[in-house]
Amino acid sequence: MYRILVVEDDYLIRDFIKVYFESREIKVIEATDGLEAIQQINENFDLVLLDIMMPHLNGYEVCEKLRVKKQTPIIFISALS
Repeated sequence: MYRILVVEDDYLIRDFIKVYFESREIKVIEATDGLEAIQQINENFDLVLLDIMMPHLNGYEVCEKLRVKKQTPIIFISALS
């Protein structure tokens, strides 16, 4: 089974993503901010969906910290234009 980490501070967006992927039998692990994402750094994921604008650590900072240990594909999700 595939595993993805969804890092998003907005509950509605995070829940929408979770429902979508779980309906396709993909395990979704949630993090509500950058600090929670970093706590998951030793876990294995097939994909990370990463918001850019979050409290504590933004998506760019999380990406830098994840890249030190993992080469997991990361897709940024953002409302920024």
